[in-house]
Amino acid sequence: MPFSHPDVRVAAIEQIASKWDGRPVLDIGIGNGFYGEELHRRFNAIVYGVEVWPAYIVNQLLYYRTIFVCDARTFEYEMLKGKVGLVIMGDILEHLEKAEAVTLVNRLKELFPRLILTIPIVDVYQGTYKGNVYENHHYRWKTSEIKDDLGFKLIKDCTPCGLFEWRKPVIKDMILNMPGIIQVAAK
Repeated sequence: MPFSHPDVRVAAIEQIASKWDGRPVLDIGIGNGFYGEELHRRFNAIVYGVEVWPAYIVNQLLYYRTIFVCDARTFEYEMLKGKVGLVIMGDILEHLEKAEAVTLVNRLKELFPRLILTIPIVDVYQGTYKGNVYENHHYRWKTSEIKDDLGFKLIKDCTPCGLFEWRKPVIKDMILNMPGIIQVAAK
């Protein structure tokens, strides 16, 4: 469906706002445009969108700088590298085969510093919605897979959905996690 569970949407906006650096946002799978509208209304944010189903696009251009009508799996994200500081993937990974989702997430992790993911974390099947075959669920993700296989941190369990975040490690974190490095607190 072109919208997420209300509890996870509110939690996602709160998480975005708590650490948002003001740079433009990319919303993949904009659906009804909730994230773009909220970020534009609250922060006058510049938001780009990717949506595969053109029939969902009604008034979203009021809130989105540009909407790219295309498949998220084949979009040329490289054109937004260095411009976008945050990517939102609101309930889209379950609509892809697992291998396609892993490939997409890995591409995004190479290009962008922060990813927010909302996704069903209970067994929910969804078929075609109002003629949109892209709404079919193809894979049921477990929380452990999202954490272990994709490298995301669970921010909030909003059953039936979960809110996850991935942040590109900064050099300090990478150095402190190297074997043989022990951080000693100063007195």
